[in-house]
Amino acid sequence: SEPSAPLRQYASETGGALVMNVKQLPEVMDRLRNRVRLTYQVDREPDLAPRQVSVRTRRPGLKVTAPRWSSSSAAAAVMEVRALDLLENPERAEKGDLAIEAYAVPDENSGITERAGTLRARIDLAPLKAVSSQIGATRVRFTIAFNESGSLPSFVHNTMDVADLGKLDSIEWAAPYKVPPTTDSASIVVEELTTGAWGSVRIALDGTLGTPQVVQQPVEATPSEWLTDRGVAMAKAAREDKLVFALHREPDCRACAKLLRESSSHPTVQRLSSRFVLLVTPPTRAAAPGLETPATFGVIDQTGLEPLTWPGQNDRREVIGVGELADILQRADAAAPFVKQSASERLQGRPVDAYLSLGWGFRQAGDAARASEAYAAAARAARTTGDLEKAQSADVLRALVEAKRGKMQESITALRAITTAPISRKTESEAYLALGQLLRASGNEREAAEALERVSVDVAASVMPPQESRVISGNTRAVRLLVAERAPYSGTITAQALTRDPAVASVLFVLDGKEVANDTRPPFDAPVDLGSVPRRHELRIVARNKAGGIVADDALILNDRHDEFWVRLSLGDRRVANASLNLPTGGTLAKAEFFLDDRLIATRTAPPFSVPVGETNEGSTLRVQATLADGRSVEDALLVGIGSELIEVQEVEMFATVLDAQDEVVRNLDRAQFTVIEENEPRRILGFEFLEKAPFTVGLAVDSSSSMLPRMADVHQSAREFLGRSAADGNRAFVVDFDTEPKLVAGTTANADVLRDAVSSIRADGSTALYDAMVFSLLQLQGVPGKRALIVLSDGKDSGSRYTLDDVVH
Repeated sequence: SEPSAPLRQYASETGGALVMNVKQLPEVMDRLRNRVRLTYQVDREPDLAPRQVSVRTRRPGLKVTAPRWSSSSAAAAVMEVRALDLLENPERAEKGDLAIEAYAVPDENSGITERAGTLRARIDLAPLKAVSSQIGATRVRFTIAFNESGSLPSFVHNTMDVADLGKLDSIEWAAPYKVPPTTDSASIVVEELTTGAWGSVRIALDGTLGTPQVVQQPVEATPSEWLTDRGVAMAKAAREDKLVFALHREPDCRACAKLLRESSSHPTVQRLSSRFVLLVTPPTRAAAPGLETPATFGVIDQTGLEPLTWPGQNDRREVIGVGELADILQRADAAAPFVKQSASERLQGRPVDAYLSLGWGFRQAGDAARASEAYAAAARAARTTGDLEKAQSADVLRALVEAKRGKMQESITALRAITTAPISRKTESEAYLALGQLLRASGNEREAAEALERVSVDVAASVMPPQESRVISGNTRAVRLLVAERAPYSGTITAQALTRDPAVASVLFVLDGKEVANDTRPPFDAPVDLGSVPRRHELRIVARNKAGGIVADDALILNDRHDEFWVRLSLGDRRVANASLNLPTGGTLAKAEFFLDDRLIATRTAPPFSVPVGETNEGSTLRVQATLADGRSVEDALLVGIGSELIEVQEVEMFATVLDAQDEVVRNLDRAQFTVIEENEPRRILGFEFLEKAPFTVGLAVDSSSSMLPRMADVHQSAREFLGRSAADGNRAFVVDFDTEPKLVAGTTANADVLRDAVSSIRADGSTALYDAMVFSLLQLQGVPGKRALIVLSDGKDSGSRYTLDDVVH
């Protein structure tokens, strides 16, 4: 297909434009400069269903460019694409997260002019179990694609209302069909519209294909997604920038073959395995005596080493089941970024960093013994090269891992030795922090308190990667939340609580208001599943004492812009208004003011930002305004009812550009000349603003893959000229460099020199992770007020992204 097709589709869906020549940029930017912002109100509860939106002007002869959808769930056209892909590419097509058993029941009375019958399906809701009780009433959409020989496929859509999803383990569905006699197969795609979870299955209309037939295949068969040639698998992994997940088995291991077939219909296994290149090979060593079905799993890195391995048998020496395989894949996926980083550092001649990264990988995979070995190897290598600071940091990490393995006193002794002769303030703080936590765990509260008082939390935190935006909420001197991965965040991450208060006995981990883990032994950490696509999340830790009282808390906003200034208002129990703040880099809070119907009711200058509201009138407005020391301010508001009951009202913000018959921008417009229609329902326009003089924010994502090498000189020149003109009059921009992965090389700034220098530093190499770069760049733009745009400079289609075009568009 045309390389620019994904970009063209994305621009069309979002009201943007595809620019093929840099000379067109001034015209496009002029349109952006003259956009208007429309805000409209809907009287429905929030949901994720796709809503088609039409923005029209009442003046004849004009056209409006605006987004076509106001939702994040998949449009019907996307479901048709999924269904069609499954029909045409059953082995390669994405299957989704929901497992579906489906088959056709042919009508014996069908004539020769048509094929008729009933489609039946059972949808397993297990993947939604954790959230189904909160969903309640919902709707499920079914999309069926029929494969018609000699003509284009036909599609059918229908929906099913579900009264209470939390009470169901599965959904049974049936629908009649009538198709031409040449139609022999169909694919069914199911989507639960509140969460967007979906699944799909392909069936034959004679009733023999689909999930029921899978168990009838010969046990020796291997699913096609599992390769059998190691060289082919390694080459494919290099092209797609993935690791190889291997099953080493004997050829006659019938239980292994059965496990692979069963895994092909397991939603979790399918989702996680898609992140690897799958390989089936003979065992690398002889089986132990008496082990009749030898099998091991492992992860092979880009250099051919296999640092992660798991046994493929349980305690009864039987091949594991699909549930255990899902757990192994979960561990492998969590460790994968560190395994890849370790291999890259080894290739660059940095063995100390390679061992440290591998230690983190082993910890993510739950292998404390091998993590300890990796940290010991890192310490030895660092001392050999004379880097004594990294050697001590590795010793601290090893002591923490050894303590988790039960060697508490040995670890305490090792940490005491470091504190008596630290190489730097950094390693001293790291050692005292670890020592204080282990002393507390062993019951020595007095010495633990003394050790923790000597910790600089900011210095100790430097052993972790850079953090996301921090919420001002609690006592971060007593506890600090860190994450071990880099943005954008998705999949399973490790959250760690750095504590220095000896009263802390447990740490609760809360994701978006829901408890996900509770650790009662220091060092406090927990795996947290963020889902397959990067979304904005609030991750919070609550430190408690032995009596259950709250000692301190801390929180991070993941997948958010680092420099954003915002305030979020919520109404809690007992009619208390709560505000969460995020400060931009270098910003200092002056005050947070709470208003009820424009009457000031409280002012706060430090957390906690909580205010009793009391009784209110019907339709009262509760508002908070946060102001920085430099005068900048932001606000948030809610409608509340009698007794401070929150009224569910959504405000939707849209931008539109109006052009006349000559494609010239029309400026003399007002609110009365616009109509907003959502799903054929007119919506009341609450706000109207012409943004001609308002500054804008532009993200520039530059493709630096190998194929761009002949064009990089032109890219550098054009991008520098564009950024020089754009970063003026209060306008701001940021620069993302992407090849195999995206990198933010210049944060949002109005400094044209910084932006131009960032572009000049970009060099061509690697593959084209186009969709990953677009997701990463859009995360930098989310929450930016006023006019904003993303410009992508690329020469071809995606290669090797974790995310898809659907993830970008929706």
